[in-house]
Amino acid sequence: MIKITYQELQSFLDSFKTNPDYYKTVEDLSTTAETPPRVLVTNSTKMFSGDDFCKNCRDYSGINLHSSVDGLNYFYNTDQHFNLALIEFKFVCNGIFAKGIGRLKKKDSDLRKLKQQNIKLRLKIKALETVFSVLPHFIEKYDTTGNKDIIIEQLINSPKIFIFVTDYVNKTRGHRDIKGDYFDLDRLSPYPFGKIRTSTVKSFEIFINNI
Repeated sequence: MIKITYQELQSFLDSFKTNPDYYKTVEDLSTTAETPPRVLVTNSTKMFSGDDFCKNCRDYSGINLHSSVDGLNYFYNTDQHFNLALIEFKFVCNGIFAKGIGRLKKKDSDLRKLKQQNIKLRLKIKALETVFSVLPHFIEKYDTTGNKDIIIEQLINSPKIFIFVTDYVNKTRGHRDIKGDYFDLDRLSPYPFGKIRTSTVKSFEIFINNI
């Protein structure tokens, strides 16, 4: 069996490492837009900004038709196989998601369930649109090598992991409740994501410090 290489995709992504608009620290990518801002992960490791890639997917009227995960990175596993990581950062324990649902009374269980389903759907759409809409559009627009079809093919075929990083803490009742509310992402696996990982800040930092 011929081993698939992902050199063109890696080279395309690497070409944006010198551009501060597209290659940012995890701290920047995990900082909220609210006032005052909150930082989920204080870490200087850099990765690609999904949101800034997405900004270049506006149609001719200037409307952005897609959504994206916050961060993208690639890594090689122990077998030296290329993997693409898509990362979403969210405050949920004390954030707007938790607050919005927490205010609902028990009698509003149907509305609560609807809000939970909507949150899960938005998370899934972000991950899927990043792979099938945002990145292909970005490659079409900015590839200068003439290999855009190969790069998009490598993107679609690459092994992928989706990591959802939140402020929950393992082994607490709150963690179990929040995980039940927000982390129903398994339907994305096995295609196009081989792995779906929900992560604490601590475990995510261990992950990125070792790739």
